[in-house]
Amino acid sequence: MIARVGRERETVDSLRRNGVRSEWPSYEVLEAKRERGTKRLVRRMRRVGVLPGYVFASPAIDVDFEDLLRRVVGAIDIARKDSGKPLFIGEADLEIIRRITIGLNAPRPNKVDHDFKRGEKVRFIDDVVRIWPAGTVEKLAQDGRIGVEVELMGRKMIIWVLPHQIEQRKHRPARDAGSQPKALDGGKT
Repeated sequence: MIARVGRERETVDSLRRNGVRSEWPSYEVLEAKRERGTKRLVRRMRRVGVLPGYVFASPAIDVDFEDLLRRVVGAIDIARKDSGKPLFIGEADLEIIRRITIGLNAPRPNKVDHDFKRGEKVRFIDDVVRIWPAGTVEKLAQDGRIGVEVELMGRKMIIWVLPHQIEQRKHRPARDAGSQPKALDGGKT
């Protein structure tokens, strides 16, 4: 389900009140801001979505999505395929997102050093069965987080991760044009 960015928690609460199991993969970020009147520096923890604006819900198959959208606070629409039908993502994809969320919520030092550069192709370590395609490093935050652009749910999205959650994509060596793979049975076919 697509929710207003910054209102995802309210959307999840509203979905649960309407009897729909839902989750919002998120992590905490410490942010420092100056107060408007006093200009005093104030720090606070803020929850940020792994996929901002997306809440994952498991409604019953026979649910009326239009009626559900009217009742849910902060919901904009459901994620749809190009055909306009609802987009359902698999449990394997959700498990990868959950692992990324766990990694982002784990304690870490204030700044994490890494050697990643913009434009590099990377893979998610949490994707143990290699379901997701390789992503591209698009953004580098000062606190060490890395914004990786990956095609998910039919669109390109930036997922923020830590350096230990990605690895550089390994290139496969190209075979010679004349070489053939060896048969496992000793050449007998």
